[in-house]
Amino acid sequence: MQEKSQATTVSGASTPGSIFPLLLEYKWVCTLFTTVVYVIGFFLLYPLIGPNVGALSVLPVMMVGWGYGTRKAFVAGLLSLGINTLFLNLVGQGPGGWDVLIREAGAIGPIAVVLIGMVMGKLSHLTQQLQQEIHSHKQTEDKLAKSQESLELRVAERTEELSKQQELLYEAQSLAKFGTIQRDLQTGEGWWSDEIYTILGIAPQKGAPTLEAFLEHVHPHDRERLKESMATSRKTGYRDGEFRIIRSNGEELTVHSRAKVHFDEEENPVRLISTILDITERKQAQEALRRSEERLLAAQEVAHFGSFERNLQTGAGWWSDEVYRILGVSRQECEPTFDHYLSCIHPEDLEHVKARAFEGSQTADINRSECRII
Repeated sequence: MQEKSQATTVSGASTPGSIFPLLLEYKWVCTLFTTVVYVIGFFLLYPLIGPNVGALSVLPVMMVGWGYGTRKAFVAGLLSLGINTLFLNLVGQGPGGWDVLIREAGAIGPIAVVLIGMVMGKLSHLTQQLQQEIHSHKQTEDKLAKSQESLELRVAERTEELSKQQELLYEAQSLAKFGTIQRDLQTGEGWWSDEIYTILGIAPQKGAPTLEAFLEHVHPHDRERLKESMATSRKTGYRDGEFRIIRSNGEELTVHSRAKVHFDEEENPVRLISTILDITERKQAQEALRRSEERLLAAQEVAHFGSFERNLQTGAGWWSDEVYRILGVSRQECEPTFDHYLSCIHPEDLEHVKARAFEGSQTADINRSECRII
């Protein structure tokens, strides 16, 4: 049953034009055909070659061995001896026909028929195993090929996705004027994003991403402070601060930098990741606002008028310096609340001021009023 199962499996894996799988698939037909050839050939050739015609029995025995295995080939070989004896009796050799068979063909003849059948059975078994292994190997190769194709497709898709994400990251960094730096603290090797080169004002192919090259673009007044901060970050693992950059064209930028240091299992600093953000425009806007506020305060002082703000929901407020001067109080002793303001109003004007303040809170119109301050 095992050999039969193997034969069926192999026949499904056979290649076109191979005769051996066909012999296995139609083994009963082939066995019947060779038996018929043997029987007809025996009686047709006996007049010509005599008892040696019994050698034809090797054909069905070989087919039995090939299709059904060594054990059945052995049985078929033994049966062929009896069948040859029967046929010799039928052609007139008498009851002792098997003696004639042995005498004419020799004892080795029937033995050879049996052995040939058994050898064919063994060859069939080995052939089936070989073809089954070839089939299994081919299936494995097909699976590996499909897996490799699937893996290559996934790698290509992932690579394309990463490429798109990298493009988006570079574009976002360019829009935000934000760059990143990575450095191996053991070897000194580094990597800069494209925006770092843009911030420094150098071309990527002309500037090596080294610490020395970066420090050359740091403002001389900020360089030592930055070096000290870098040395400290190797112990604390973090750095956060602002410093100035001198670009290749001489332009001065202000940047905000944050860095994180990674340590190995022995707490040795091994890798640094740093971000550089160009905050020049923000700094310029802050400076412009500061100067504007200074001018406003100076104008208020000269004109002797002040300004204040009040949150109608929370009651919190803000007074300019001139309001404190007019009221004759200091920031330390008086909070900028509406109640404190009312406490400085002349009693005869207090109700009028409250009414005007209420009217002003109900409309968007400018509230104008005069009052006396005590």
